[in-house]
Amino acid sequence: MDHYVELVLRVFTHPAVAGAVGVVLGYFLSSALGGDRRALRQLRTARDRERAEADAAAGRLQRELKEMGSRSDEQREILQFLPELIRQLFTASGPRTIGPLALDLVEQLLAPAQSAFLVARASERKLVLTASRNLPATAQPGVEVAYGQGRLGQVAQTLVTTDEAGFRGALGARSGGVSGAPRGTEASGLAGLRAEVVTPLANGPTLLGVIAVGAPRRRRGQEKRLLSMAGELAAAALVHADRVRVSDRFDQSDGLTGVLTRGFFVERLTQAMEQAHRQAAPLSVVLLDIDEFRHYNQSQGHEKGDEVLRQLGALLRSAVREEDLVGRWGGEEFAIVFRGSAKDTSLRLAEELRQKVAAHRFPEGIHQPGGAVTVSGGVASFPDDSRKAENLVRCAEAAVAEAKHKGRNAVVAARPDFLA
Repeated sequence: MDHYVELVLRVFTHPAVAGAVGVVLGYFLSSALGGDRRALRQLRTARDRERAEADAAAGRLQRELKEMGSRSDEQREILQFLPELIRQLFTASGPRTIGPLALDLVEQLLAPAQSAFLVARASERKLVLTASRNLPATAQPGVEVAYGQGRLGQVAQTLVTTDEAGFRGALGARSGGVSGAPRGTEASGLAGLRAEVVTPLANGPTLLGVIAVGAPRRRRGQEKRLLSMAGELAAAALVHADRVRVSDRFDQSDGLTGVLTRGFFVERLTQAMEQAHRQAAPLSVVLLDIDEFRHYNQSQGHEKGDEVLRQLGALLRSAVREEDLVGRWGGEEFAIVFRGSAKDTSLRLAEELRQKVAAHRFPEGIHQPGGAVTVSGGVASFPDDSRKAENLVRCAEAAVAEAKHKGRNAVVAARPDFLA
């Protein structure tokens, strides 16, 4: 069997990848998840059509790879790295984690001197830099490029994968056909980036972002096809991550606060710790417990107490990053996972959350001891405090108890002797 046919079969039959691709295709075909049974039935119906769509996608990829041709060592190289990278892409939680993985894929395929991953902010018609390789220090995450500005902005408008020749007036290739590229586009739109090949990340007609590379040093002549393939995979991963978040909110969220239920939070924490272990990255758990909540319920009533919980859940969800997790741990206790954050950083982030809670105007909060609704928090980190999810939470709980003992409205870091 042709090596590239083997590649396609390995990629699409890899258990993790096959499952992820199936879910993504199902989400492409279905409407956004709703909280009712009708939406769930629509999702199941869409999944019945996944096999045909997956076969078609595999066939297109197979034909493209066959046309490229390559040396046998390059074939073996792709076979080694592609399944694992795709698996990581489809278990990533959002653009901030998908971006670096997509650039890892681009690095393996093209070895560019520079690369950039930008996500679309459709409401403002802007691209926002999320990840990059070998750009100047001025090109930090968060830098914006307007639609239509330079080569990046042109691709954002045309949804056409375009290379140097295309930017200078030739034709740009698009998945499914060929389309003209704008003439004479020189500057990339992002200072310090040589955007020699740019591909859109799109879900149908909807722009999700772009990937740009400068000076690709590997597989010359195949840059557009390979970057377009990487863009399609990254776009599918973005849609998948977004739909998982929507699904989680409806299927796994606490009805009152909108954050994850305790059971699903534990499941996601375990997955996050496994990923942190594979990537040799830190991770921290923060527990926040509302101070004197029993006093609040007794003095103001349980209805207003529920409103405090509802507002606190919304406050925490809006304050953390998209890749982080927020769950309801107990009646008045919330849990947060800060991915990629060591204890010192997480302690600072938890302290910022404590201050935001204390400054928030909860209903009748002035009648609480101290004149405001406040929280006490505990921080425990992987791998320093524990490598097991349940023990990590135990450490955070012990830190919360210490914060309460110190007078409440404080955040304390776990100590090494908490599990002794």
